Amino acid sequence: MNRAWSWAEIDSRALLHNLHRVRELAPRSKVAAVVKANAYGHGIELVTRVLAEKVDAFAVATCAEGIQARKQDSITPIWVLLGYGDEGELKTCVSHHLTPVIASEHQLNLWTSAGIESMKVIIELDIGMGRMGFEIQESSHQLTKLESDDDRGRTLVLGHFPAAESSNFTEISEASRRFSNASRSAGRSLTLANSAANFSPSVYSS
Repeated sequence: MNRAWSWAEIDSRALLHNLHRVRELAPRSKVAAVVKANAYGHGIELVTRVLAEKVDAFAVATCAEGIQARKQDSITPIWVLLGYGDEGELKTCVSHHLTPVIASEHQLNLWTSAGIESMKVIIELDIGMGRMGFEIQESSHQLTKLESDDDRGRTLVLGHFPAAESSNFTEISEASRRFSNASRSAGRSLTLANSAANFSPSVYSS
C-alpha cells in the first residue's frame, strides 16, 4: 500500500527573520513567541532553543509545555495561556518560573489564597472571543483584587482579538478601544496583538 509522507524542514534563519519582521511592524512593543501545540507542529524544543533570549516571552498552552520550553531557556518569561486548574499546577508554575494566565474566578481565588508574592501573573479580559477571560464590564472587580502597588510590576493584562485577520478595521479598532479603556486605570502593562493584528493599522492607532 502506498503512503504519502510529508515533513517540515525548519530553517532557523527564517525564524529569526520572522522575529525581525514582527519587531519592524511593532517597534514600540515587546514580542512573545507562541510555541503551544509543539510550536504548531514545528518542534517546541527546536523553536524555543533558536529564539531563546531573543524574544521578550514565550507563550504555551499548558504547564507541561511550559516545562518543555523552560528546559531550553532558563531566563525568558514563559506564559501559560490556559493557566492552572488546581493547586498542584499552580505550584508547578512557581517551581518552574512560569507566568500563568488567570481567566476565571476559580484561578484568581487559588492564586490570591496561596499568597504567592514572587510570581508574575496575567489577567485575561474577554474582548470578543467569548471563550476565555473576564467580562470587560466586570473586570474592575478582578483588577481590584490585585490593586496593591506591590502587584503592579508583576501583573499583565491580556486580550485576544476575535477576528484579527478581518479587513474590518473598525471592528478591530473598537475591540482595541474597549480593552484599553478597561485596562488603562489599572496602570499595568498590556498584551493584545497577535501576529495578524500587527498588520492592522487600527491596533496601534487606538
